[in-house]
Amino acid sequence: MIYLYAELILIAMTITVIGAAKAAELVPLARPTPEQAAWQDCEIGMFIHLSTNTWDPEYIRNCRYIHIPADQIDPERLDTEQWADAALDIGAKYVVLVAKHLSGFCWWQTDTTDYGVKTSPWRGGKGDVVADLAASCRRRGLKLGVYVSPRDDHFGSGNAGKCETAEK
Repeated sequence: MIYLYAELILIAMTITVIGAAKAAELVPLARPTPEQAAWQDCEIGMFIHLSTNTWDPEYIRNCRYIHIPADQIDPERLDTEQWADAALDIGAKYVVLVAKHLSGFCWWQTDTTDYGVKTSPWRGGKGDVVADLAASCRRRGLKLGVYVSPRDDHFGSGNAGKCETAEK
């Protein structure tokens, strides 16, 4: 009886292997694109999340977000060269910057909103964290990714992710 079960299992395995081989001929295996393979080859990366809650004492005390006016956001000691050096020190091959988190504050020069570095005191409203970090990464051969949140609480999207009106 045991011999019969072993023979049946062997036959089932053979059919499975033959079936898998035939299926592989009919359906091509999924293969990464060159861009996906390059991303995987990067292996280690560094994620930088700089948001307005850094200047929000309420958030620090009880993790509750409140709106911080742009004129109160001044990262005077911000150093993207140090960030890029830290990335290299950990063996990272890329850096991802949160250029706009859900607060809506933009860390680059843009005319799409009045809530960003353009209206902050940092570097007299001429600062651009994205451009600075891009230059720092370029000098070190690091790749740069930029995350821009689709949610924007500055324009009233709130927790539901939708603005109250089309104008907002």
